[in-house]
Amino acid sequence: MTVQVIINTAQSIEFDRRRVVGQSISRSQRIKTAERLTAQPFVITVTPLARFRYEAYRPVLEGIMSLDRTEEQAVNIANKTSMNYLTSYLGDLTDAQLSGLTITNFTATTVTIGQLPTIGASDRTGNTISSTSTIFEAGDWIQPTNSRYPYIVSEAVLRTSGSTTTATVHRPLISSENIVVTGPILVGTATTIRVLVSELPNYRLIQKDWCEFTGDFVLVEKVI
Repeated sequence: MTVQVIINTAQSIEFDRRRVVGQSISRSQRIKTAERLTAQPFVITVTPLARFRYEAYRPVLEGIMSLDRTEEQAVNIANKTSMNYLTSYLGDLTDAQLSGLTITNFTATTVTIGQLPTIGASDRTGNTISSTSTIFEAGDWIQPTNSRYPYIVSEAVLRTSGSTTTATVHRPLISSENIVVTGPILVGTATTIRVLVSELPNYRLIQKDWCEFTGDFVLVEKVI
């Protein structure tokens, strides 16, 4: 058992995706900003289930405490059907059309997408695909199949009339994996994040066999 169980039953999930930005105000009251380029790791704060049966959760607790704050865990933010909306695909393509897409190039925050669906084919709503059909919508999650890192599309990506199109994502390519990121793409609920538990709350027994955590879980994406 991993912290995935805590995500699946969370009361709330908070995402910290802020870039490292410094601000200063001059004597003339002009505000200035400076940004330090980083990998922008996801920081996710999970407020766990308010209370649970200790006997039923003992295997979960043991799994979480065994991994503690040292072992990497792969989590899926939308691991349950009721949570699919968090990362579900918002574009026009069918599942089959999505599975055919490939990354042909990934430089900085620009991703070149190839193997686009044929103009004139039907999309997932039965409409005809044209050059203005949406391949990805802003907020769609994508992940090179070979990579440990997901990326979020920053603005709508249209099919265009060419053989490829380009997407802008929320952070630059993390190249420290030293892998080939071209090839097939994972999309939406198929994406995962590799995290370490940064803040691990204790648990305490209350009212017979009821149990509760004493705080939130803070998960930090592990960038290698």
